Amino acid sequence: MEKVESVPIKVQFTVNSPFKVAALIIQFLVIILIIISS
Repeated sequence: MEKVESVPIKVQFTVNSPFKVAALIIQFLVIILIIISS
């Protein structure tokens, strides 16, 4: 799970479907939770 913060950036460049948008939001929320819990 290293490079977690780089995953949403790659997704942002290819957002062309609701699924990818949802995945971006989920990944963003996961990163926030990791930051808060650390």
